[in-house]
Amino acid sequence: MKYASVPLTIVLCLALLGCVSEKKNAIEGTWRVVAGTMKTADTTVSYSQTNLFGMKMIVDNQWAIFGQPLGDGDTLAYYGGGTYTLEGNIYTESIKYNIIKSRVGRTIPFEVEVRNDTLIQKGPPHTAQGAGSPWELYEVWVRVK
Repeated sequence: MKYASVPLTIVLCLALLGCVSEKKNAIEGTWRVVAGTMKTADTTVSYSQTNLFGMKMIVDNQWAIFGQPLGDGDTLAYYGGGTYTLEGNIYTESIKYNIIKSRVGRTIPFEVEVRNDTLIQKGPPHTAQGAGSPWELYEVWVRVK
């Protein structure tokens, strides 16, 4: 009888090990925009979940984003994607495709912070790579469950 429990214990341990997945970093997941502000030298545009549907997926060093205005507009307002790196709190997007073709090939750093199920993204940061940017972005995203 005591030998019957050994195979059962091994099977149980293997099953539990199979359920353990590689730990993701905190920014990985699917996010929905809650609020944002885009500033340039002469314009500030603010948006929220009441006037914009926006989603961002971040997984396996890949990111993709799309957005559509709510209400009058029924066309896709924005899309883009590519690869990313994360070093500390600096999240850097390398753009591989974008609705604005001139952005393809660019690399843009952002400061990020994850608080529970909220992602705060702002930038570009005041670093050498972000210096001289003609715009500034601040966005709040909520994890989609």
